[in-house]
Amino acid sequence: MAENSNKEATKGRGLETIDKTVLAIAGIVCVVIIALTLGFPTQAESLIQGMNSAIIANFAWFYNVTLVACMVFVYYVAFSRYGKVRLGGNDEKPLHKFGTWFFMLFTAGMGVGLLFYSVAEPMSVFIAPPTGDGDTIQSAQLALRQSFMHWGITPWVGYAAIGGALAYSSHRLKKPAVISSVYVPLVGEKATKGVFGRIIDSLAVIVAVFGVTTSLGLGAMQVAGGLEYQFGIPATTTIEVVIIVGCTIIFVVGSLIGGIDKAISFCSTLNIWVMIALTAIIFIIGNTPFLLNYFTESFGGYISNFITQSFSADTFNETNGWVGAWTIFFWAWWIAWIPFTGGFIAKISKGRSLREFILGVTLCPCLFSFVFMTVFGGSAIDLTLNGGVTAIQDALTQNTALGLFATLQQFPFAVVTIVLILILLLIFFVAHLQVGSVVICEMLSKPGTEAPIAIKLFWGCVLGAIAAALLLAGGLSSIQTISIIGALPFGVVVIGGLFAFKKALSLEFKEDGTQRTQDEMIELYATTDFTPKFGKNKEEKKAEATA
Repeated sequence: MAENSNKEATKGRGLETIDKTVLAIAGIVCVVIIALTLGFPTQAESLIQGMNSAIIANFAWFYNVTLVACMVFVYYVAFSRYGKVRLGGNDEKPLHKFGTWFFMLFTAGMGVGLLFYSVAEPMSVFIAPPTGDGDTIQSAQLALRQSFMHWGITPWVGYAAIGGALAYSSHRLKKPAVISSVYVPLVGEKATKGVFGRIIDSLAVIVAVFGVTTSLGLGAMQVAGGLEYQFGIPATTTIEVVIIVGCTIIFVVGSLIGGIDKAISFCSTLNIWVMIALTAIIFIIGNTPFLLNYFTESFGGYISNFITQSFSADTFNETNGWVGAWTIFFWAWWIAWIPFTGGFIAKISKGRSLREFILGVTLCPCLFSFVFMTVFGGSAIDLTLNGGVTAIQDALTQNTALGLFATLQQFPFAVVTIVLILILLLIFFVAHLQVGSVVICEMLSKPGTEAPIAIKLFWGCVLGAIAAALLLAGGLSSIQTISIIGALPFGVVVIGGLFAFKKALSLEFKEDGTQRTQDEMIELYATTDFTPKFGKNKEEKKAEATA
């Protein structure tokens, strides 16, 4: 994390570490959007939904192309000679053991979302598929395959692309861990420290703030729904706010006692082991042969339909808006999460080769998600289709957040498993506050400085307060949609980042094929003017870059 992976940073005092320009731009935009959303909820929701519908109708292709471009790029890097480049010195050792590293990146990348949708999405597709009739064998066959598509490799390649670029820039080149630093090889140092860089960094902060707060709001809603479902405690907005306040207090106390870095590692490790235990329990006591067959068949369908679905834009409205409401929604949602998740993954990945980084980030989490979704979502479909259970569908109709709890209720030890899920949700909530505070502070820090723990705790409390305010005023859905709208301009930033990262990597090897050392790369960056030279031919530009 920040304290370990960026030891060169100097701990400052309070606001001395903060880039006040980025804070002002991002802060003003966030305050204005939240104020308008809370002050004029009906008008704001109408405007926001209209903008979102227009974007989906006109730019579905762009979201598809952006994530496919990330996929092509990261696997090209992983399996080319650039794959051996280390995020740090040429002989740098990984900062974290693989297990700890995986636990933390998975917690940041999925967390509450996977718990929320693990039953809700497969069952929703089963009940109301994009084409054909619901509650049928055909819709069941599609349900898990479609869920794999949304929660598989696609989101993680976006995280790996920009996360890898950030990790390379900050660990290998010792640049500030902000998105604008990635652009140095493309537009030059001066531009990244000027208006251009401030706009990119401000956009990243805005998207990250709204992404984290909506995740916190969804988590609070699901915890409240579980308490009502199992213990009869009414799932009121007051209860949801109490949950947020309680988790924020735990975040502050835990961070003060053990430090934010240790707290993140502890929460992430505990999260995954609880998820593994729950998955194993339901897999063993559930319909194990069905789940194994369902996983195999759905995974095969996911692979065989991958290319077609990756480019699906529902041009002729064959799905009556389903692709826009689900697939394009998820593509935009994952792009909106790139600053947050990519930034955190970059911080914890010092010392890994790009090949280890890319394969670890893109393959391990999605396989874990497939297993988790098969066991819980697959069990829900089996109980409904083959067991005649109606309670799960009824619960989803009442509240989407209740699907997981209604599924667990059909198995032995329901009270135990539901309590474990509630604990897991609370831990994920605290972990997202921890990660969010660290990442946003890094985005706002001046070059060569690191925010003190007081500032990080402050931002964690701010994120919790925003989530609580949005829930109280009923503005959570609008803010979630705004973060998805923000994915459109940030998608342009992502595409530009791919070109910048490729240009940076092209300087790693000398003409004789030997790799430059870290010191040589840092010196090369310090002495090269990357400002675009219009009017010069390729040979002149190459000579300048390699001089």
